[in-house]
Amino acid sequence: MAHPPQPCLCLGLSAVPPTILTLPTLLALHEKLLASHSATAVLGALFGDPVEIERVADGAPATACACAALAVGDLAEVTHRRVTLRAGGRAVSDAELWYVPGRLWPGMADTLLTTAIPFGSVVAPMQPRRETLSFRFGAAGEAHALAHRAILRDATGAPIALVHEFYRRDALGTPAPISP
Repeated sequence: MAHPPQPCLCLGLSAVPPTILTLPTLLALHEKLLASHSATAVLGALFGDPVEIERVADGAPATACACAALAVGDLAEVTHRRVTLRAGGRAVSDAELWYVPGRLWPGMADTLLTTAIPFGSVVAPMQPRRETLSFRFGAAGEAHALAHRAILRDATGAPIALVHEFYRRDALGTPAPISP
């Protein structure tokens, strides 16, 4: 599956085509993601539970950028997973995630490797903080209406995961924006 080039550029709302500003589901999702510590909780609230994952791929090597964001010096300290998140019975987003298993509580890394439970649900007991690094709205013809890049930090502020999320236009019920 092709994803937009990384890193995503941070765009302000003033740069968003006016046709998107009238789409309440997309804006509600975006605003809730910016305000929340858990994308999984947002998806459950907007689209319905359960929120589950379909594993697409695992094992892509961490990039130097991901290692820097996660404050690790060794690529071997980072685990990758690419998933599709389903909420309310439909696929709503695609996510690529790099996380540091050694910073998770006991048993969490095994749960991530062996179940269909989303990362946000697994690490919820840690009460992580989500910090949005960048976002962008999809252009006409793109399958994804919204992309977010975020880092999750534990209670001490240590980064535990870097995630790139791509929210599907068809799940949001948002038509492609009209190009000028």
